[in-house]
Amino acid sequence: MVHLYKAYSERLDIVGDPDAIVVSREHTVKHRVFVADDQKEMLRTVAAAIWDQFQIVGMAGNGREVLKLVPILHPEILVLDIVMPVVNGIETALRLKASGAPPKIVFLTVYEDRDFVDAAFAAGANAYVLKSHLSTELVPAIQSVLRGCPFVSACMQSATPHSSRL
Repeated sequence: MVHLYKAYSERLDIVGDPDAIVVSREHTVKHRVFVADDQKEMLRTVAAAIWDQFQIVGMAGNGREVLKLVPILHPEILVLDIVMPVVNGIETALRLKASGAPPKIVFLTVYEDRDFVDAAFAAGANAYVLKSHLSTELVPAIQSVLRGCPFVSACMQSATPHSSRL
């Protein structure tokens, strides 16, 4: 037991007596997030905005990659752009929904049109965040969805009758 303690105490952040080992709780488990956007700079921006609060388990540049990787990686949350090549975000969400065990979906988009909001929620979205509000609303949107509450960007709520149903 002492040998294992010495070998792993530094790497695993183990504290305490070798006969009564407690693994430090400082390193809490983060919620698993997958991010999809066709613009690499946006992927970097999203990653920078959420990395300290969530574990990013994967990234993709189109819907086909999302459909291939999400069933393997099992993220809790999928941050998804609407317009992407190969398979768009709405179709990707619909296919994941049809699979029976989709992650919770947060659409991150530039579209402020009510029809896009309605289409996103019809496809299985749990949140709708505008890219222009990414820095202030993406983390709260993910947290809201994890609590089981839908989220729509604040600036969309007053202009969108759909949001009153949320």
